[in-house]
Amino acid sequence: MITADDEEILRYGIQIYYFNISKLLILLAVSIILDIFAKTCIAFLLIAILKRFAYGFHADTFWSCLVITFVNIFGIVYLSELSFDFLIKIVLAVISLILFALYAPADTKERPLVDSKKRLKLKIKTISAAILYFLLSLFTNEALSNMLVLSLIFIGFNTCPVLYILFKKEYKNYEKFT
Repeated sequence: MITADDEEILRYGIQIYYFNISKLLILLAVSIILDIFAKTCIAFLLIAILKRFAYGFHADTFWSCLVITFVNIFGIVYLSELSFDFLIKIVLAVISLILFALYAPADTKERPLVDSKKRLKLKIKTISAAILYFLLSLFTNEALSNMLVLSLIFIGFNTCPVLYILFKKEYKNYEKFT
């Protein structure tokens, strides 16, 4: 028998699935129009891998989520065209590592990370992925190197309290359960 809570969880899951598919299709359509499809796919993949461990901010509405996604993905794509001095890349990577060490994984009210062991494992995986991204950035062409480092700083800021405060959302939701 399905309880009211089970039904609510199922509805939430279906809504998230629908939003993500719709968001992805819009993102890819715009990237085709802007002739940056391949770079958009790379940026999307880099962010998806990091967010799998770091979690991070989630907007309340489809449109605000779409805007944040566009800023993250297209910000990485277009900024990767710039020439970054090696020292700048190191500074961005260090800032990202600090943000991840302080704030990752960043949970949400809908998905609090109450298990402290799981939070620690996710933090270790996030920091490990960040180090790997930086190391990979040393051995790739400039555009991909920039995308790797930029994805770190963009997701780093998605885990810190800034977006939560701007959007008036609760932060460190797991603390309510400890």
